[in-house]
Amino acid sequence: MKVYTTENIRNVCLVGDKGVGKTSCTEAMLYTAKLTTRLGKVDEGNTVVDYDPMEIDRKQTLLAKPVAIEWQDRKINVLDTPGYADFIGEAVSALAVADTACLMLDTVRHVTISTGKFYEICAKMNKPLCFFLNRLDSSRSDQNESLKQIQEMTGSHAVLFTLPCGEGESFNGIVDLLEMKAYTAKDGKVEEMPIPADILEEAKAAHTQLQESAAETDESLMNKYLEAGELSHAELTKALVSGFVKRDFFPVFVGSASQNIGVKNFLDALVHVFPSPAEVLTPKCRHQNEEKQLRQDSSGPVAVQVFKVTADPGLGEIFYLKVFSGKLASGIDLVNAAKGSSERMGHLFAMRAKERIEVAEVFAGDIVSTARLKSVGIQDTLCEKKDTVQFDNFPYPEPSLSFAMLVKSRQEQDKLGAGISKLMATDPTFKMRIDKEFAETIISGMGDQHIDVIVERLNQRYGVKPELAKPHIAYRETITKKGDGQGKYKKQTGGHGQYGDCWLKLEPLSRGTGFEFVDNIVGGSIPGKFIPSVEKGVKEAMTRGILAGYQVQDMRVTVFDGSYHDVDSSDLAFQMAASMGFKKIMESCGVQLLEPVMNVEVFVPSEFVGDVTNDMSSRRGRIQSMDHQGNVDIIKAQAPEAELYKYSTTLRSMTSGAGTYTMSYSHYEPVPPHMVTKIVEETQKEKEAKEKEK
Repeated sequence: MKVYTTENIRNVCLVGDKGVGKTSCTEAMLYTAKLTTRLGKVDEGNTVVDYDPMEIDRKQTLLAKPVAIEWQDRKINVLDTPGYADFIGEAVSALAVADTACLMLDTVRHVTISTGKFYEICAKMNKPLCFFLNRLDSSRSDQNESLKQIQEMTGSHAVLFTLPCGEGESFNGIVDLLEMKAYTAKDGKVEEMPIPADILEEAKAAHTQLQESAAETDESLMNKYLEAGELSHAELTKALVSGFVKRDFFPVFVGSASQNIGVKNFLDALVHVFPSPAEVLTPKCRHQNEEKQLRQDSSGPVAVQVFKVTADPGLGEIFYLKVFSGKLASGIDLVNAAKGSSERMGHLFAMRAKERIEVAEVFAGDIVSTARLKSVGIQDTLCEKKDTVQFDNFPYPEPSLSFAMLVKSRQEQDKLGAGISKLMATDPTFKMRIDKEFAETIISGMGDQHIDVIVERLNQRYGVKPELAKPHIAYRETITKKGDGQGKYKKQTGGHGQYGDCWLKLEPLSRGTGFEFVDNIVGGSIPGKFIPSVEKGVKEAMTRGILAGYQVQDMRVTVFDGSYHDVDSSDLAFQMAASMGFKKIMESCGVQLLEPVMNVEVFVPSEFVGDVTNDMSSRRGRIQSMDHQGNVDIIKAQAPEAELYKYSTTLRSMTSGAGTYTMSYSHYEPVPPHMVTKIVEETQKEKEAKEKEK
């Protein structure tokens, strides 16, 4: 592969719901560019793009992949991404480094919840965006309905660049409205054909609309268009590029990726209408400690961002890089802007799915991979030591599903820890934490499928097969009324004894306040040196409440009196006295069990709203608000964490796979009285079982 300058590079990220044809479209582009000899089929497991065994087995894309395609003396980096919501982190990484995005739709399903989410992500990133309406050859296709829903979503700023010739069983080609030529495909081979007479007037009107959309991007161009009634081809394409970059309009392409109809024209548009990296600013960054956006310019300082890391059995970790500024060559020394460590660049490869094509140097705007970097992770920026640049982090969504991960032996535990660390380094939406309160390894992901893939990879790559269990709920205990009393610890032995005596007052605080300790000792009844010991004893007692053994919170504890012994008093004695006194006084303070409550935001098609709200109510959830956007409803609710275990499974079952949700911690509130006894009994049984195991 030859070296391409910035002006001759295009970067486009294909996003969209699962099953809309992103991988099929990439396969068709490879075939059209004569880089493959057949059109790969996802259902047959023979695509170039989905080469991972798990992808072939599941018949779905799990990893974003750059695919380098050479077309009309341009290098087009196509980033194919997963459509399943569980793997949205892969799409976010790819979108962050692409210069443009193509949001694909199935003209049978039209705009889905995922379509709306990807549209919002692109808007937040200010990413130039086009649409590709796929599957026009389906018997249930309705291109007009898809276009109508896109217009509603974009505020009527979507503009057709290609027009279908027929639809459903009669669909046989498209009209390129820029060139005003029609194309079909026979056995995947693209052929030009006359524009069908029955759509000629419609094509002319659509071509006029395209001219007007281009003219509206510039006042002088509009004046010229009004005078002449036509723009030259050069004026038209230049204006289209400008309007596309500024998101003044959203190009719409149509076709059938599986039949390779409309894909060649999409490739042509990538060359002539899509902007080069030179016409798109970098993401926000800090350049020499100053916030700015850089031009993607090969003469600028070297600035490279790592957007993806994968594990390769032969090479180890593979790092995927976007060169945002400067020129990159193997052997040059760079510095990690975040960590300060130095890195020497190894061999550079253009990627075509799993195929690596070595390149000598890379200009700004290009996407490559390398191996054997020492201390580099996703989102890290590599730059020159004398001219530092650090790009902002990507906006990854937070995980919404958690499990406790269990293994049977210490050896497996060590393997599990190593495997999880490696997987977290390649997937920022997968997280792990150690819950010290319950001595549990908690893993969190975006949904059931995400967690399934993680567990399968742990088994395949690291030889450990953990079991998944429901995480313990972090209940808390508190008090509802004031109380005071004495805590006294006295022990006499053969030598020095132990003596500690303190009077404590317990008071409830408002929810979420936490803990306050007040020293109100006057007259030296307890020497100042023992006050920290009293506080320590109280805190130790608060780790295990008297109701069910959960941590105690939201209270003020005041030490206001006590006594001591010159010889027998010690730090330990006052800790014991405070702990004993706290537990005794708490019994008279109206102990209450608290449970964590979560904010839940559910996205569902309108027809499922009733089922979802009824189900949420059955989970003791409270609906906070409902919003309607197009054919999607957004339900905001609050529900106890204990009621939301495996909610994603229920939601997808209830909505035929269309519903998605996000979840975050909100606050603690009292457990209903009728449920307290059950929770206390379950906690006690678990403690007894653990004692027997010992």
